[in-house]
Amino acid sequence: MINIDVTLLIQMVSFLVFLFIMNVVLYRPVRRMMARRQELILSQKNEIDQANNEARKAVEEFEQTLRNARAMGRKKVEEYKEQARAAEKEMLQKAYQEAADEVARVREEIRGEKERALKELREQIELFSLEVVEKILGRKVA
Repeated sequence: MINIDVTLLIQMVSFLVFLFIMNVVLYRPVRRMMARRQELILSQKNEIDQANNEARKAVEEFEQTLRNARAMGRKKVEEYKEQARAAEKEMLQKAYQEAADEVARVREEIRGEKERALKELREQIELFSLEVVEKILGRKVA
């Protein structure tokens, strides 16, 4: 059976003193450490978020720079292609002109050789015809 006497009061006071001591020695330091830890976690989370934002911005800037570089590269390639086309056109015109000059020179050379060959053939025809006539007649024709 429970008796209500001075020991109950002493135990209640003892319990309250124990709670006070536990609060001072154990609970407050643990709560302070938990609060500091929570602050540290929030601080680190904010730093991580900030670092992520900076990294995202850096990646976006890099991608933009890359897009600009690619656009400039395509522009340069087109410029070089245009220069190459112009050089090709100039070279082709020069080659066509040289070919036309060479064809004209060769035609002139062929015409000259043709005239010489015809002249030689005419001379040979006369000689051959004289020889044939002499052989047919059996005597010399003057």
